[in-house]
Amino acid sequence: MGFYLNQEIQPRFELGETIATDGVFAFAAKHDIDLAPYFERHRRGDWGMLCEEDKTRNEKAVKEGNTIYSAYLIDLPGQKPVTIWLITEHDRSVTTILFPSEY
Repeated sequence: MGFYLNQEIQPRFELGETIATDGVFAFAAKHDIDLAPYFERHRRGDWGMLCEEDKTRNEKAVKEGNTIYSAYLIDLPGQKPVTIWLITEHDRSVTTILFPSEY
């Protein structure tokens, strides 16, 4: 099953350098997970499983140049879903994908 981006939704901000922590990188390699769609969802303003207050904070951060956060679940067959976070720094120099335990 592929992941298709809605090409009509334009990027909301620049990601800067995109990096994954060693833990997420190893997890993605082990389970053959493409991390690019998560970066794209984040960049297009799909904040994932954040609460409404955090989503509102992100909308303000996009406009004002503050740090932006997203959270997504990765579902693996026969396993408990795994949460990942994406964080774009306030100056848009870097976006990191990490596990909550790595924060």
